[in-house]
Amino acid sequence: MTLPMFFAESGTLDEVNQDSLIVVTGDEGRHAVTVKRIQVGEQVLIADGSGLVANCTVVETRGKDSLTVRADSWGPSDSRTDLIVVLALIKGERMERAVEQLTEVGVGTIVPWASERSVVTLKGDAATKIHKRLERKAFEAAKQCRQPSVPKVLLPISTAGLTEFLQLSEASKGRDILVLHEEATVDLSSDDTAARVLIVGPEGGLTPAEVENFEQLGSETRLMGRNVMRAGTAAVVGAAWCILHR
Repeated sequence: MTLPMFFAESGTLDEVNQDSLIVVTGDEGRHAVTVKRIQVGEQVLIADGSGLVANCTVVETRGKDSLTVRADSWGPSDSRTDLIVVLALIKGERMERAVEQLTEVGVGTIVPWASERSVVTLKGDAATKIHKRLERKAFEAAKQCRQPSVPKVLLPISTAGLTEFLQLSEASKGRDILVLHEEATVDLSSDDTAARVLIVGPEGGLTPAEVENFEQLGSETRLMGRNVMRAGTAAVVGAAWCILHR
């Protein structure tokens, strides 16, 4: 059975050495000591969200929220890819579920997008609230699946913001951007393109202006298949296909 994983503060593993002591506190320490009841002598995995992971032995538990471990071995994990998934905002739990599943399959960056036909709007502090929820879901999913690297979840952005992001991104050059679109003539399953960016619109579909905008950035449209999928499902299936065919 896979060892339980807990997250230390960001950067904790940057200078880890043989027999280094790592202290995990706060919510993660409480989960280890109080919820999981980890005991001295047990083996655990410690990550800091950067992709590094250490195999450790527990040397002390203190109170209800402090776990001290000794690093036995460590190194980078290849469980996370550099795939960027742009997903149009969908309602509540379905967006959160999509982020969880995208984390599970190994997506590197998730970009929530307020497309023209998205039913979720970004009035007031809505973007910040959505961002916090989605970041938390990504973290929880990474921990549950023993993913040492937590995907980066961006603040929800507008089409203008997304265009700027794609223009600046080194990952999105030429055929690197694939857009799932119901009017595409080429199936995703018949394409061998090593996509770096996958764009998935809302359940109401992409507008002609959005498709044209992405094409001007060098993207190509692809058909998901014969079955009609909800946006979150299409994003996860499409991301899994892109990762398996890299």
